[in-house]
Amino acid sequence: MNIKITFFVLIIYSSFVFAQDYKSVNVRILNVREQAGKKYKVVAQIKKGDKVIVISEINDWSEIETEHGAKGFVNTKYLEKTKVEESLKQVSSNKPIEPAPTEVGFKYGFKLAFKKLFFIAFIIFAGFTYFKSKRIKDGRYNSGYKIIPFSMFELIKFAAISAAICSVLGLFIGTFFWIKAFFI
Repeated sequence: MNIKITFFVLIIYSSFVFAQDYKSVNVRILNVREQAGKKYKVVAQIKKGDKVIVISEINDWSEIETEHGAKGFVNTKYLEKTKVEESLKQVSSNKPIEPAPTEVGFKYGFKLAFKKLFFIAFIIFAGFTYFKSKRIKDGRYNSGYKIIPFSMFELIKFAAISAAICSVLGLFIGTFFWIKAFFI
């Protein structure tokens, strides 16, 4: 039963991670800003027909990622829906995408490592604890059953250990991206 619940949770999580909304720019030049609003600094510009991935929408603003990896906010009215298949064909047919200037530096590397590895480390610790727990034998089941060994304290402990491991890995990966900045 618990494996079914774990599998269900992983399926739901992966659907959120991999569900991406592709849109294209419908004006000649569109400013990409740091935050949602006209008063914020322009970090990039994209042209008509460029494909973007919409990460989230806040009021009339969309948080996007461009084909070249730049992230920021644009006004939603300047984007139009596009078919996912067309976007994937265009991205796969383009020459290799060079990293955007924002994809360097310690801060970027640290965030990248922490975001990608925290959930994975947490699941590994929780799964290891579950599978090392012993079965309790009784007359109801031939092979016995497992009691879930997680208390709120255990879950907090898993989160703290995962955060510590991800912080250390983030330091290494952040340092790598910081050094990489000097060679670009």
